Amino acid sequence: LFVSLVLSGSAFFLLGVCVANYPLMLFARVLFGLGGESLSVAQSAFVARWFRGGRGMALAFGITISFSRVGSSFNFLFSPRIADNWNIQMACVAGVIACFLSLIACIVLIFADIYAVKKGLIKAEAVGNADESGDVMKFKDLLKLPLELWLICAICIFCYCAIFPFVGIAKNYFQVKYNMSGSDASTWISLYQFASAGASPIIGALVDQTGRYTLWLILASCCFIGIHLLFLLTSIPPYVLTATMGLFYSFLVSGLWPSVPFAVSENMCGMAYGIITALQNAGLATFPLITGAILDAYTPSTPNGGGDNTTNYTTTATYIPVPTTSITGTYIPVPTTSTTEVLTTSHLATLSTTFAPTTTHSANFTLLRKVLLGDDDDNGPLPTMEGFKLTEMVFIISAGLSLLSCVLLLIVDKAHGGILSSTPARRKELVAQRDEERRGLLSTNDDGYSPKKVDIV
Repeated sequence: LFVSLVLSGSAFFLLGVCVANYPLMLFARVLFGLGGESLSVAQSAFVARWFRGGRGMALAFGITISFSRVGSSFNFLFSPRIADNWNIQMACVAGVIACFLSLIACIVLIFADIYAVKKGLIKAEAVGNADESGDVMKFKDLLKLPLELWLICAICIFCYCAIFPFVGIAKNYFQVKYNMSGSDASTWISLYQFASAGASPIIGALVDQTGRYTLWLILASCCFIGIHLLFLLTSIPPYVLTATMGLFYSFLVSGLWPSVPFAVSENMCGMAYGIITALQNAGLATFPLITGAILDAYTPSTPNGGGDNTTNYTTTATYIPVPTTSITGTYIPVPTTSTTEVLTTSHLATLSTTFAPTTTHSANFTLLRKVLLGDDDDNGPLPTMEGFKLTEMVFIISAGLSLLSCVLLLIVDKAHGGILSSTPARRKELVAQRDEERRGLLSTNDDGYSPKKVDIV
C-alpha cells in the first residue's frame, strides 16, 4: 500500500511537470510524503519483527539505513546530471523507475515473508495486532507507553535536529566560512551521505556484538556536540568534518532504532515507530524555521528590501528565442534590462522534452537553468558569519538536550532492569524474564486465580 502511494505520487509529479500544473505537482508531493513516511514506519516495524530475537538487529537497521543514504546520494548526484544531459522530465522519469523497482522489491519481500513463516524462521503475525500472550493493542494503551519510549523520542528529535537542519544550511555556510563555490560546497556535503552509508553496517554489527544501546546513544550525542564545536571554533576542512559527521550518524541510528522493540511490548512496536517518526518530522519541520529566522536576521538587505535571502524572480526581462524541436523560436524571458516579467517554473513547460541547446544558445540555456532551477551560486547575498555561529549554537544546544535525554534514559533503564544498557546475552535473559512475568500476570485475575473459560450459549 505505502509503496504504491510513493509510486503514484512520483507518477503524478511527472505528469504535473509535463503539463506544468503546479497544483497537480503539489498534490503529488503530498501523496508521495504520505506513502514515504508511512513506508518508513512499516519498514522499521518489519525489520524489528524479523530480527527481534537478537539475530543482528542493529546490523539490519544499519544496512537498511545505509541503502536509504545511498539512494539519497544517488539522487543528488544523478538527477541534476540527467536534467542537464536530457531534461527535467527525464529526471522525473528516473524517479518513477526507481519507485517502480521499489514496488517490485516489496512484492518479493512479501513472498519471502510468507516463505519464512511457513519454514518457522519467523512467527506469523497475530490477528488483531496481538502479542505472544494474546494481548491486543488498544488506543488507550498509548497512555501506558513506558517512559523509556518518550526519552527515545526526545533523543531522536534533538539529535536529528542537530544533523539535518545543519545539512540544509551547510552549502551557504561553507561558501561563507571556507570561501568556496556552491558546487564545491555541495560536493563536500554529499560526503556525509557516503560516510554514513559505508559506516552504518559496520557500526551496526559492532553494536550487535557489544549491546548497550544507551551508551552508544550517549556517545553519539557527545560526538555531535563535538563536531559542531569544531565547525564553530576551528578551520578544519569541511570534507573531514562532514565525513566524520556521517560516521557519528551511524552511532546514532545503530543505537536508536534497534532499542525500540525492547522498550515496548511486541504489539505496540509499529505504533511506537509511528510516534517516533511523527515527532521526528515535527522537530525537523520546526528547527529550520528557527535557523532560517536567525540567518534572515543576519543577511544583508537585498535590493528588493528586507533582510531575507529569498531570491526574487520578479525582474526585468526581455524575450529571446530558444529553439526547440517542436516550435522554432519559442520565446522565454531572460533577465536583462528591458520590460518587467515574472519568471515562474511554469516557463519550464516551454522547454521541449527533447531540447538540446546549440552552441549559439547554450549561454542563454544556462542562464535559464540558473533562474528557473536555482543553479546559480550567486543568487543573492548570503548570511554573515555571525548568523552561522548562532545557528551552530542552536545545534549544540539541540545535541546537548539529546545528551541529557540519553543520561535520563540510562537512569530509567537501570531502574527498570537495564534491558537497553545490557550486553546481548544479558538482554536476552532479561527479555525472557520480563515476558514470563507478563504472561504470568495475564494468566491470573486480581485474586490470583486462573480465569475459567465460559461457554456462552
